[in-house]
Amino acid sequence: MNQSDNNNNSYVCFSKTEALKDIRAYVRDRAKSFGYSKDNVDAIVLAIDEACANVIRHGYHFDECGQLCVESYTDKDDAVFVIKDTCPKVSEKDLTPKNECLSDPGGLGVSLMRTIMDSVTFLSHQGKGNHLELRKKLEH
Repeated sequence: MNQSDNNNNSYVCFSKTEALKDIRAYVRDRAKSFGYSKDNVDAIVLAIDEACANVIRHGYHFDECGQLCVESYTDKDDAVFVIKDTCPKVSEKDLTPKNECLSDPGGLGVSLMRTIMDSVTFLSHQGKGNHLELRKKLEH
């Protein structure tokens, strides 16, 4: 079940590491359509890929029956990417890098996402799972 909606505003797939390739292609197409430079497109793809890989690894523990949805749209001056899952709830504290030292394992992906994107936050919502929002200012 890898599919985009008719407007290409979302991409849904199972939580398989093989799906990351298609997620990257979807995010690349969307970031290009938002007018980003090649360098920013590559960086955005990297940040979203890292977030989705974290969901697969830490949220679903490599269980391939989980579902991921990546939504993308513009909001005023930002491109917005929202990653939705049905994993156990995660707190904002879990988005805090564990280590300040870059040579120590743990938390580097979160640091990478925060460096590339202008904001990385969990959206409050009713129901199961998590909605992680990543925003980046549009290039004008």
